[in-house]
Amino acid sequence: MIVILLSLIQVFFSPNGGCKDAVLKEINSAKRSVQVAVYLLTDREISNALLNAKERGVDVKVVLDGEQADEISYSKHIYLKKHGVDVRLVYPGKSGKGIMHHKFAVIDKKTLLTGSFNWTPTADRYNHENLLVIKKNKKLLKKFLAEFKRLYKKGVPVEIETKVVNGNNTREVKDYVGRTVYVKGKVYNWHISRKGNLFIDFGKTRKSFTFVMWSEGVKELKKRGFPFEKLDNGYVKVYGKIIDHPKYGLEILTDDPDAIEIVK
Repeated sequence: MIVILLSLIQVFFSPNGGCKDAVLKEINSAKRSVQVAVYLLTDREISNALLNAKERGVDVKVVLDGEQADEISYSKHIYLKKHGVDVRLVYPGKSGKGIMHHKFAVIDKKTLLTGSFNWTPTADRYNHENLLVIKKNKKLLKKFLAEFKRLYKKGVPVEIETKVVNGNNTREVKDYVGRTVYVKGKVYNWHISRKGNLFIDFGKTRKSFTFVMWSEGVKELKKRGFPFEKLDNGYVKVYGKIIDHPKYGLEILTDDPDAIEIVK
C-alpha cells in the first residue's frame, strides 16, 4: 500500500480537458530524463516535444506495444528512432496474449503521468479519457520506475530499415508490404488535394505505388520552402511503412515532412 495524502495530484480529462496540454507541459519542463510507456503513440506534437527534450540533452526512452506499432501506420516509433530517440517495442509472449497496455510516463524521476489517456489525436479530441499528474511521492514513483525498467529490458530495440525499393516496380514494392523502407523512383503524377494532402504517383495505373503525405506534413514542407515544382517528371526518395489498401492499393501514408526528398 502506498499513501498519497501528501502528494501533489492534478487531474485532467479529455476531450477538451487538458490531458495533452498537461503531457506537453511536463515533457517541455523535463531537465534530465523522460521515460515513457504507452500503448500507442501517434500524436505528432507530443512526439516533437520528445525530440525537443532530447535536443536539450534530456535522456528520452520510449516503450510501446509492438503489435500496435507494427499495425498502425501513423505510429511515431520510426519517426522518433530516426531522430535518435531510444525506442523499444514489447510484444506478447508465445501464447499471443499480453499486450503492453500501459499509459504512463516518469519525468526527471520526480513526476508521474498516468491514466487512460493514450498519446493520440483521437484520445485528445474525441475519447473520454483521464490523466493524473502526481508529484512528491517517491514510493509510487519507485514502483513505476521499476515497471518501466522491466518493460524496457523486455522490449525489442527499433531498427531503421536501410533498404531502398524501386517505387516504379510494383512487384518489388509489393514484396515489402508491412515493412518500413525507403522508396525511390520517378514521379508520374502529383497533386495537393483540397484538404491539403499531397499525393505522388509512381506509375500510370491504379495498381502503381502512391506516396501520401497528410496536410499537417504538407504545411511544414511549405514553411520550409520545399520545391514542389521539382516533382514534375522528377525523382524522389520517400520513407514509411508500405501498406496494400484494399481499395487504393500500394501506399505509404505519413504526416512526417522529413519522409520525402528530391533526388536525381
